[in-house]
Amino acid sequence: MHRLAPLSPVQQRLWFLDRLQPGSPVYNLAWTFRLRGVLDPEALQLAADALVARHAVLRTRFVETDGEPRQLVAETLAVPVNVLSAEPPDAMAGSWEARLKTCLQLVRFDLAHGPLLQVFVLPVAKDDQVLAIVVHHIVADGWSLGILGRELSAFYNAALAGQSASLAPLPLQYADYAIRQRAALEDGELARQLEFWQTQLKDAPPYLDLPTDRPRPALST
Repeated sequence: MHRLAPLSPVQQRLWFLDRLQPGSPVYNLAWTFRLRGVLDPEALQLAADALVARHAVLRTRFVETDGEPRQLVAETLAVPVNVLSAEPPDAMAGSWEARLKTCLQLVRFDLAHGPLLQVFVLPVAKDDQVLAIVVHHIVADGWSLGILGRELSAFYNAALAGQSASLAPLPLQYADYAIRQRAALEDGELARQLEFWQTQLKDAPPYLDLPTDRPRPALST
């Protein structure tokens, strides 16, 4: 079962930019975490599965319907955990930081087919590794990426203990927010807000009189 929903304005901009440069890594976001101790791959896979099940936006891909972009939310989605080789090829030789950076730069997302989330484990030394979550900006931002990282950690620790993570239920999914935002814009809410602020700021100075370290140019740049 799949669900179609409109894109939020922010998503629509990112979708358009991706059409200009398909698969560009410019809008890839990464969260990394140093994991010391013996890694349990099965528990980490369970944690990744739980994270994707919790957040519908991580199960979303972006398709065109009647010439318009839509987000298509899948009921389920498998996101395998990629464990990188401890012995890197020559092209990725160097410090683990350099190897990780090279790896993340090679990630390419296909918005129409997904998945738009990848999980990597980079071995650093015995019982020492770096965990990385990589997403396309169209499904997360810097703030939410930190939340995803913390929740993945919570799911992993719970899986290690054979328990369920105690996370509060989500009040809504991102697709629900996009639907509400589109409805607000289409019923004239944007025009009302624009009129309000134009009225509020009609006598405002053209620029703020702030102390500057050099003269203000004659033309705005």
